[in-house]
Amino acid sequence: MLPKGTKETSFFSSRYGRGIDWYAWHFRAAGPGSVVGEVCPYFAEPKAPERVGKHIPGCKIICTVRDPVERAWSFYRMGRYYGALRRSFEESLTAQPNIAEGSRYAFHLTNWFQGFGRESVLVTFYDELHDNPQAYLDRICGFIGIEPIRVRQDQSAKRSVNAIDRPARNQKRARKAQRLLGSLRSHRAYRTIELLDRVGLWDFSFGGGEPFPTLEEEVEQRVRERFRPEVAALEDLIGVDLSRWKRPAGARALSNSLRNAESRGALRAQSRGRTDT
Repeated sequence: MLPKGTKETSFFSSRYGRGIDWYAWHFRAAGPGSVVGEVCPYFAEPKAPERVGKHIPGCKIICTVRDPVERAWSFYRMGRYYGALRRSFEESLTAQPNIAEGSRYAFHLTNWFQGFGRESVLVTFYDELHDNPQAYLDRICGFIGIEPIRVRQDQSAKRSVNAIDRPARNQKRARKAQRLLGSLRSHRAYRTIELLDRVGLWDFSFGGGEPFPTLEEEVEQRVRERFRPEVAALEDLIGVDLSRWKRPAGARALSNSLRNAESRGALRAQSRGRTDT
């Protein structure tokens, strides 16, 4: 069971001062023996492991990591969407250290491992979720001990629900709306949030600007070099080859296309062989 009214409570980060009863209220509908949890970006919050361990000892932690450059670029676009950032991507990486902080995977995973034990921390990859959502979900269900959940197969299930492709039209308006949204969430005014969504306030306040350009290859390469030590540290920590994160996204896409083409050619050749036989 997820929190009632919201996906992210942010309790163990920015709303910890609200008290554990404030957090527990979100799961008031859970019955005895229910498996409960939330999807929230606590990964890089320094105090989160200690806080979670204090209130929910023995819980299981799931961390989904992705290409650090793609993660930082996505985080930057979200900041522009809400009006919190105005500089270029590289300038923002320098001026706002929190953008890159979430890509320090090895450093933060070590804290979660130490707090809960490796056996209680599942490390998954965004690529797995994107390429094979059913296998990804099967791992999650198995880890938390619930019955498998089938992924919908229709086209609507393949759409990116929260994809951000435009910055805010008006930064001041977006920042005011973001402060209002944060205040409403702190007061658990989720019905009011839904009402304002239906009347179009959030669509009017966030996004709507000119589409983000594609990340320039030169910029991507510089940022990728910046994260290279972090990628190497994660490889050592969890014993996984992450060489794909050390190559530009364009090169990976070309490599995948060639590999897929070779695979299709091999299948056609096998098919012809069976026909000739």
